[in-house]
Amino acid sequence: MALRLRSLRGRLVALFVLGLAVVIGGASTAIYVTLSAQLDRSVNDRLTERADDIAATLDLTQPSIGEENGFAVVLTPAGTVVTASSTIRKPAAVLSAAELARAAKAVVSVDRTVAGLGAEARLIAQPESIGGQDLVVVTGIPLETLVEARQRLLTTLAVGGPLLVLLLGVGAWFVVTATLRPVRRISREAEEISRLDLGRRLPEPATTELAQLSRTLNAMLDRLGESFERERAFVDDASHELRTPIAILRGELELASASNDVDELRRAVVSALEESVRLADMAEGLLVLARSGVDDSQRPVEQIELGPLVASVSGRIERVDAGATISVQIVGHGTVTGHRQWLEQIVGNLLANARRYADSRVLVEIVATADAVTITVSDDGPGFPEALLDTAFDRFTQADPSRRRSSGAGLGLAIVSALIELQHGEVAASNGPPYGGGVVTVTLPAR
Repeated sequence: MALRLRSLRGRLVALFVLGLAVVIGGASTAIYVTLSAQLDRSVNDRLTERADDIAATLDLTQPSIGEENGFAVVLTPAGTVVTASSTIRKPAAVLSAAELARAAKAVVSVDRTVAGLGAEARLIAQPESIGGQDLVVVTGIPLETLVEARQRLLTTLAVGGPLLVLLLGVGAWFVVTATLRPVRRISREAEEISRLDLGRRLPEPATTELAQLSRTLNAMLDRLGESFERERAFVDDASHELRTPIAILRGELELASASNDVDELRRAVVSALEESVRLADMAEGLLVLARSGVDDSQRPVEQIELGPLVASVSGRIERVDAGATISVQIVGHGTVTGHRQWLEQIVGNLLANARRYADSRVLVEIVATADAVTITVSDDGPGFPEALLDTAFDRFTQADPSRRRSSGAGLGLAIVSALIELQHGEVAASNGPPYGGGVVTVTLPAR
């Protein structure tokens, strides 16, 4: 089982094991120091209690120390032996002169080799007042048991600590593996979805966080699926719409290349020119729609007075369409904050669409409120067919050929809708007053 630190699982387990090792190491050290100190205190308390018992029971007229008191010596501050345990061969040499001098004033603890106690022993010498005399009582005990206890404790901690870290590390590995298993399953499902079936969705694990992740990814897949379907429909519609003018253009060119009649040749060239213009307009509209979803946060934003903008756009359209006898009336004013190029395209498409179907009049009404500005474009033409009202802003939507007064690709209002959506506005189509024809209402936020 390789611990790959480049993987999330490896990093989590390594971090857990490292933290656990630090905690267990610190805890083991604290346990060893604490228990060792407690053992030391226990030995010292035992020797001190024995010295106090000897001082309380010793009779200086007949001084003697019973075998139950173990290793013990009673000395005068000058070093004279008052009494000692029978097992001590040289009681006067138990303490050095310096140690005896310190013991006459305070408790002294000494660890060293002591005859009769072994290579590791502890002596406690403390001043006592016995029968009105100041004496020094020395008690001792071998430290073999204490050393063995410390060694066992150290061995237990040295072996048990790393073993515990290892076992918990292995457990953490399996826990993290089990926790991340749904993530790997989600990853495999996502790969299968991207390769095979865009309609499939990711499973939702029982874990709350992973279930939320799956729901978020599924929602993203839904949006991507809808976008993909829209784009596929867009490409299908565009291909269908482009096929007809291209076929006509090709036919006219083939006819022109095969004809020797000047009039027939001129007619074919004029028809081909019309189709090429139609193709150019359609390509421009498709380009606008394709770019409408791109981030335009860097476009310059400015405050725009709509009255002069509508008048300017209307004048340009009139110059291009000089043969039409359509009057455009502009009523009202208002100011919005937005992209000038977008607004000019919106107004231009609305006016071009209204002039295309109007008999003689087009009215542009601008109404401003505190929060929004409404632009209403009305014409006195036949209006929108009832079946077309709900789809008027879809791409390539056109009226029945018998009701159309000019050719078009059905992209003008679709472009309007896309640009208005980017500016967080709304657009709607209807029929009615003031002229009884088509009415398109655009609502844009004031800021």
